[in-house]
Amino acid sequence: MVETPPIHEVDPGAPVLGAPPEGMVLVPARPPLGAFYIDEVEVTNALYARFLAALESGYDHVGCREGEPVGKDHRGAFLGDDRWNAPDRPVVGVDWWDARAYAAWRGLRLLLEAEWERAARGDDGRSLPWGTDPRPDAWNHGQDASPWFDPSDGHAYTAPVGSSPDDLSPFGVRDLLGNVREWCADPWPPEAPEGRFRVVRGAAWYWYDAVGEGDLGRRTWLRPGARSFALGFRCAADAGDRRP
Repeated sequence: MVETPPIHEVDPGAPVLGAPPEGMVLVPARPPLGAFYIDEVEVTNALYARFLAALESGYDHVGCREGEPVGKDHRGAFLGDDRWNAPDRPVVGVDWWDARAYAAWRGLRLLLEAEWERAARGDDGRSLPWGTDPRPDAWNHGQDASPWFDPSDGHAYTAPVGSSPDDLSPFGVRDLLGNVREWCADPWPPEAPEGRFRVVRGAAWYWYDAVGEGDLGRRTWLRPGARSFALGFRCAADAGDRRP
């Protein structure tokens, strides 16, 4: 069972900033972005369960409550459905508030969209992790007709994190193209800081638009309270930060 992947060292020519926190990858600076750490894979059910256990044990997450809806308990929407809850699958059914609270518990934060873009597309602005040719066998996606999921890639629903070896960014980050979409910190549109919507990046196991979905440049946005069986997240930290 994979809860936290091994540390993945990247770019030996980059300044030495210390080893990444466990399970995170260092993405070197490229102005205007500074260097940052990003989870190598999406947050799993196993790791999110630790957060829920901490809440039940009395952890006070007051630090993440600004603007949070009243009565939030951060339990996912699909906890009773075995299709989504294997320990090594990405947690789904969590909204933006849930993702932010989990990140704060770990001493981290949600990714900025610009960081997601940098981690996924590298220095060359690639549209796919491996280049330009579509490869439906290389990532966990759905299809553009009912029943919308597609087991031909090896997984009808979510896949174990990191199990698509070619869905790998230039910096060693996994599953940015497929498996589940991912919450980012940013409001949308950017000039609306009240956050009526929040940016979502990546594609997922459910549904597939051959023109738009298989592309690392695709952006969508959802209300921060939205929950879906195809939506998860991962965390980030400024380089030099450490988990508590």
